[in-house]
Amino acid sequence: MNRKRLLIVDDDATVRASLRLFLEERFHLVETESVPSANNALADQAFDAVILDIQMPGVDGLQALREWHPRFPNLPILILTGYADDAMVEQVLALGARGLMRKPFEFIALLTTLHEMTGLPTESIPARRSPSATVVRTAAPSRAPAP
Repeated sequence: MNRKRLLIVDDDATVRASLRLFLEERFHLVETESVPSANNALADQAFDAVILDIQMPGVDGLQALREWHPRFPNLPILILTGYADDAMVEQVLALGARGLMRKPFEFIALLTTLHEMTGLPTESIPARRSPSATVVRTAAPSRAPAP
């Protein structure tokens, strides 16, 4: 089976390691610790989705989102952040993010969201034991105009 390619952009090595442990069996992962490194990865290869942190040293996730969405309008970007109020949620969705999840997050909710964003079936994902408040909001996929 050809696994979907997922770019993880987070300056926290612990978060990247946790995501790797949970997602590496279902996705082909590329991890970067900064937006400049992610820019290099995006220039070198195609991805099916991106997990992007907001608060990082240097170029932050909001600036990355501003740059990437116009360049890759059909690339689903999921914001994963510990710092999100209602205004932040509205801002990232307006900038083109497909959704936002707050840290700490529920892995099953993350996996379900990633499957939905990349068009993978969700039947193989274990059911949640309880409702989660980690998925703040997701936007409908943007569609490229028909030629």
